[in-house]
Amino acid sequence: MNNIAEGFARGTDAQFAQFLTIARGSAAEVESMFYVIEDIAPALQTELTALRLQLDLIISLIAKLTTYLRKSQARESEDMYSVHETSGLPDFRTSGP
Repeated sequence: MNNIAEGFARGTDAQFAQFLTIARGSAAEVESMFYVIEDIAPALQTELTALRLQLDLIISLIAKLTTYLRKSQARESEDMYSVHETSGLPDFRTSGP
């Protein structure tokens, strides 16, 4: 979650996509820890299975958003006349008091 927040705050789709890739790696680390927990406490297998399903969904959503941002960036760089645009996601970084 922190990697996603940091990437979003960087201000460009390219940087956001990079930090989403890092977040995906962090999710893989969590998945690895699930295997360690399963070895240490086999009785938790049912709970870990449910958590793995949720983690799979999270990884899938991160991958889809990364793909969307990279395609958006590729379209922008192909169009020589376009003004730099972001993904169109709401930008809360500039709003404030």
